[in-house]
Amino acid sequence: MRKGDHTKAKPRICGGYLIDTVEGKIIYEHRKVWEQYHGRKIPTGLRIHHIDGNRLNNSVENLQLVNWQSHQRIHNGWKLVHNQWLRYCRGCGQYLALNKYHMRQNGTPRELCIECRKRISREHYESYREEKLQREREKYHRIHQSEKYNKRPAPRFLGR
Repeated sequence: MRKGDHTKAKPRICGGYLIDTVEGKIIYEHRKVWEQYHGRKIPTGLRIHHIDGNRLNNSVENLQLVNWQSHQRIHNGWKLVHNQWLRYCRGCGQYLALNKYHMRQNGTPRELCIECRKRISREHYESYREEKLQREREKYHRIHQSEKYNKRPAPRFLGR
């Protein structure tokens, strides 16, 4: 092989994915592999997910066709069990169905399940109430310990 004769190009990586350039256009290797195996283009709006999380492993068994929402859920740690999405609760450490969570306005569930939110809200309220009572006690003692309410006059220092 002469210098400058490159019959086999080195694989290139972009964003962690193997890429190839065809007629000046960048083609992702995992998309090409999936399309060649299935004999059709990837439908609009769908994504190819690497099941093992390794972007360089483009074997057909490791590639899965998913919609955008499912892809986001997979990468955010959700699990699909018996066609039902389960989300991890940071409070109790369990995977629970979506009906066990309060939903945000944009339709995504919060990080804590309903039960953990109630528990934490209750604990927060109790600690807030304790802090408020403590501040009121301190205020009461400050007022009643001041010179105005003290029967003994405050000590005076003799100037020298």
